[in-house]
Amino acid sequence: MHREKSRPLSDLELLEIEMDLLWGSDAGPEFVLACARDGMRARIGKQLPQDVARMLSADLESNATPREDPSAPPAQLEHCRVLLEDALGAAVRVAPTSGPSYLIEPGISFRSSAQLIRSDTGDPRQLRAADPGNWGADEWQDLLDGRLGPWVMARQGERVISICHTPVANAHAAEAGTWTHPDFRGQGHAAATTAEWAALMRASGRVLFYSTSRTNRSSQRVAARLGLRRIGCLWQLRSMRSTAGWADPRVRAGRSTIEGSGLYASEPIAAGEVVFTWGGGTIISDAELRDIVAPGRRYSSVGIGEDQNILWSADDPDAGGPGGANHSCDSNLWMLDARTVGARRDISAHEELTLDYALFSVAPEWRMECHCGSTRCRGVVTGADWRRPELQGRYAGHFSPFINARIAKLHRA
Repeated sequence: MHREKSRPLSDLELLEIEMDLLWGSDAGPEFVLACARDGMRARIGKQLPQDVARMLSADLESNATPREDPSAPPAQLEHCRVLLEDALGAAVRVAPTSGPSYLIEPGISFRSSAQLIRSDTGDPRQLRAADPGNWGADEWQDLLDGRLGPWVMARQGERVISICHTPVANAHAAEAGTWTHPDFRGQGHAAATTAEWAALMRASGRVLFYSTSRTNRSSQRVAARLGLRRIGCLWQLRSMRSTAGWADPRVRAGRSTIEGSGLYASEPIAAGEVVFTWGGGTIISDAELRDIVAPGRRYSSVGIGEDQNILWSADDPDAGGPGGANHSCDSNLWMLDARTVGARRDISAHEELTLDYALFSVAPEWRMECHCGSTRCRGVVTGADWRRPELQGRYAGHFSPFINARIAKLHRA
């Protein structure tokens, strides 16, 4: 992008820089729509067929206009989602990680009660025993040694309670990644580490960004504490197709009554029938998963065995799994084996297909607000829900097999 050096970058130009930072030459999402007050710009994934890419480009050229409220999904996003869904023959969803982007400008500061430690000062060897518990030993050492980029930690006593590091950077820009221990959230520690990280990174001359999802109110409060400049939103569209998986032909995509898009039964499905199988992805260990979860990176993964997880994407929690089905605290689907999802009960035509994420989630740090509408809605879904006696009774024998084994062991103890 060519510009005069003296001219400040517009919000839309900044969003273009951030899109290149986050996805660069990687495939990334099938479609990203950057929305700023001065206009819209799309990033069309290289994995899309050329005719589909041309169709989307032509559609946007005729409809890309400045947005009065770039924080709200534009009507054009839904239009592009439908076009993609029809062209690909697969469910396409607005990724929940879609949301606001902020520019970290020079001069921000914030104080908290914790001691701040920077990667460019002190002796990182003093922190080797201070792993907050959700990092693998090798990953923690990589962070301390600087192999994961510059970082700032907040420490109370000998305990690390908040971290801001550099999950992604290129020659021109860098993104802040934050994590704060649940017991210390809301106390300004994330704001303090982010401000100090920005001071640490400023000498590099990079443009610094902070982005989050539209539902992550905690991260948005951090941005508000720091007075970060909101430059717009990045709306991601992801398809649910998988080259190695399978879905019953009666499964159809449609607008969800729970959130965004979902899956529906076009015809009745009987209890016990296979509905879909998970395919694709990469098998990673729990330590590798912690490396993704701890710094706040975006990811999509399900547990299929002890120390075995399918990772579809480290950038988007809905890329390829879990099959495109939304969560419900009283789901009509459950696990038949580690990769096969079946009907828990008879499912009527046009009924939304749902899957309780407790059936395959054990990551202790994972949690998600729930608005499924069920009378059994838990409000917050966590990686420890598989331990709940009422869920063990409700889904008996139909968690992922390794969780079934954990439950059996608990009952024998």
